[in-house]
Amino acid sequence: MKTLYKGSCFDYLESGVKFDCIIADPPDAIGLGYEGFTDIRPEGYSNFVYRMLGCAVGKAPILWFSVNSKHMDLMGSCVASLLRKNPSYSSRVFIWTYTFGQHRETDWGNMYRPIWRLRQEHFKWAPPGRVRSTRQRMGDSRANPEGKIPGDVWAVPRVTGNSSERRSYHPTQHPEEIYRKMLEGSGKPGRVLDMFAGTGTIYRCTEGTLWEPTACEISEEYCCRLQEEHCVHFLDNKVSIS
Repeated sequence: MKTLYKGSCFDYLESGVKFDCIIADPPDAIGLGYEGFTDIRPEGYSNFVYRMLGCAVGKAPILWFSVNSKHMDLMGSCVASLLRKNPSYSSRVFIWTYTFGQHRETDWGNMYRPIWRLRQEHFKWAPPGRVRSTRQRMGDSRANPEGKIPGDVWAVPRVTGNSSERRSYHPTQHPEEIYRKMLEGSGKPGRVLDMFAGTGTIYRCTEGTLWEPTACEISEEYCCRLQEEHCVHFLDNKVSIS
């Protein structure tokens, strides 16, 4: 079942819910115009990030956080601080690289987005599907015929204006392939939460899988859009959810 919590992900997670995986693509604090929500001011972003991390830690054995590259130092500092209080988790940074980045005349163009993975020590990792290696493409006899386990740099195109995935009503949108890669590296399918539903990417990328998606969305307009496209089951945001 596809479920949606109409309200703040902080309120939802603080109610004590548990998941097998949590994904978050938070607002970037770069002045974008969201429906029914004002983008976070830069001076308050550190508190927002730390609260986001703190709400998710302990609620799932594996967590994924995608942030704007301009916040790498801030995110790294918040993660390090949180891990000191939660030593059962370890962190690793994955890099999503893409074409059609933000090019400008005053500095190098931005062509990547970091994704933090936090994982508990007891988490049982299952390798994702292998891919064809460079050695295989070269015909090298030393190549593993089964291919290789993918690396931590993901080359995936952004969702541009003419993309078939694009939902024009929302200012930002992650590719479904990025979400699938995170889920593929998250072990045995179970309950997954997207802290910021947006256009409902989590619903689309779990179609036909054993993952049971739940998302949180604070915008009434976006909730209506998600209901129209995905026929989600709304969770009651006026009671404690267990």
